[in-house]
Amino acid sequence: PFNAVKGALNVALTLIMYKPIMHALRRAHLVDGREGEKTGSAIWNRSTIIVALVLLIVSAFVILIVRGVI
Repeated sequence: PFNAVKGALNVALTLIMYKPIMHALRRAHLVDGREGEKTGSAIWNRSTIIVALVLLIVSAFVILIVRGVI
């Protein structure tokens, strides 16, 4: 269970942090422009954040269950 929870937390944090970090890197001109991005990113953002938050919540519950808190 540890590796599954660790993997879910890594995925969730990556999904949440990717866009803001890439935006900051583009504004600092450290990364090329928006190559390969598709339109409709607002819908993708919402669904990505929802999936990431669900992964975080489920992972937190699994950790609490394994530790015997719940």
